[in-house]
Amino acid sequence: MGAGHQQVITAMHALWQTRAWLGDAAAAETALTALLAGYEPADQALLAPLLYSLGVAQRLNRHDAAALETQTRALALFGEGPAARLDRLHVETERGLSEVALGRFDEARRRLQPVVAAFASLQLAPTPQAADARVALGRACLGLNLHAEAAAVLADADTFWRAHDPSSRWAEEGASLLAAAHTTVTP
Repeated sequence: MGAGHQQVITAMHALWQTRAWLGDAAAAETALTALLAGYEPADQALLAPLLYSLGVAQRLNRHDAAALETQTRALALFGEGPAARLDRLHVETERGLSEVALGRFDEARRRLQPVVAAFASLQLAPTPQAADARVALGRACLGLNLHAEAAAVLADADTFWRAHDPSSRWAEEGASLLAAAHTTVTP
């Protein structure tokens, strides 16, 4: 098994995606970009998970326009069908997070509403990715001054993070956004 073997590439992009989540997004983006540049699989669909990881690192590195473009490429390569459904939901969540960061609240809301519903229908227990989708949808709703809608989805995310990892930055973000959703906009 050499450096270009699919299992090695999978392990490498998973490692760098994890490092991005742990706060080393700049190094992860650089490493994943290099990994992508040197990887030429016979089946282009094998690029999809690597592109997803790169898009995560780009978003965490606040390169939201690039992340949105990268995730759009990943989405096209994941294909359709039941086997790809969860992967596509993860990509759509990332696209929604980037749209929110870019101030595209309407687009994010339209994208994330079916994602949140699909996560709920597919999973017996909530996951961090499902909570991320809820937080992103809540942020989009707050950006559109839809406080009640934001509060509803953020409450579920807050419940998840309080049980899963209450001291994480994601828990703090969710709680802060939930508090903001409970305030009203006054003229």
